[in-house]
Amino acid sequence: MKTLIHNYLHPREIIYFAVLLLAISCSPTKEKGTYYGAEFEVNGAQSIDQLISGRELNQSEGSKNVKLSGVIEEVCQSKGCWMMLKTEDDTKVRVTFKDYAFFVPKDAKGKKIYLTGEASINELDSATLKHYADDAGKPVADMSAVELSIVSEGVLIL
Repeated sequence: MKTLIHNYLHPREIIYFAVLLLAISCSPTKEKGTYYGAEFEVNGAQSIDQLISGRELNQSEGSKNVKLSGVIEEVCQSKGCWMMLKTEDDTKVRVTFKDYAFFVPKDAKGKKIYLTGEASINELDSATLKHYADDAGKPVADMSAVELSIVSEGVLIL
């Protein structure tokens, strides 16, 4: 007695079906959310706190390609042209967007994100400090002149 599969499927069809199932199961997973800028795979992202605790960056070394996860602490309320990320040790981490090509929603505070881009430690000049303070509605005295900066090519907000 032939099995049900043998009655309806040719061996070649069984092989095609098996290959299709394998391809689907091996495809990279994409998080559900909204991409801003370039889309990217979140696999291999490290948390912002892992980057900071690893002490992999310092001012003299320039920048480093990163793929990070984190939570938005603050967003520019003027345009959504920058955001600050939460960290365990209150390190100031500002994310801007490559070539000013995209912005994030102004109401994204508290949302989990993934991003890809270039991280570096920068000392901000007085004009930039004033600009960021105005955007945030804070006095310049409350702003940090040295911060971890990320120029992002893409952000995924969950």
